Amino acid sequence: MKAKRAWIWFLSQSFFIMTVGLSLYLFAKFIIFRINLPSGVCPVESNRTLIYTAIVLALISFILSVIESWYEKKANQRN
Repeated sequence: MKAKRAWIWFLSQSFFIMTVGLSLYLFAKFIIFRINLPSGVCPVESNRTLIYTAIVLALISFILSVIESWYEKKANQRN
């Protein structure tokens, strides 16, 4: 059970780091695109897939952290 919880923690942290990295990349890309785009053009249109990917990664990280805390409560009840 402890090894399973460790793997879940590792996966949760990995997905969180990927989410933060992708979000920072998208933020920097938006800033750079906004400088070069004419007024009225939305920079989100060309990056919609990456935005959805970042949201999915964040949700996976959240779900894994909830599962990890559930395993931790379960282990504490047994002791």
